[in-house]
Amino acid sequence: MKWEECKLVAIEPKILYMDSNSCSKEDLHSSAYYLFIASSRAFGMWLDIVCLFYITCATLSFLLFGQGNVQWVCTMLITIFEI
Repeated sequence: MKWEECKLVAIEPKILYMDSNSCSKEDLHSSAYYLFIASSRAFGMWLDIVCLFYITCATLSFLLFGQGNVQWVCTMLITIFEI
């Protein structure tokens, strides 16, 4: 265990010792935090793809079938999904 990797824990004001579990606890916290960040980004990407697919389908259906105002529909869909 390297000195720089572990934090010092104070038992008394003048006595310091190295906590043997501090490195493993920091590693566990870092891995959990990284997993949270990665899964949040993956969920955001998945949600963007689903919204893009929905907007594309709605726009193409209005263009192909020719019913309604396509510009208004696109504006409303983009406003709803806040793209």
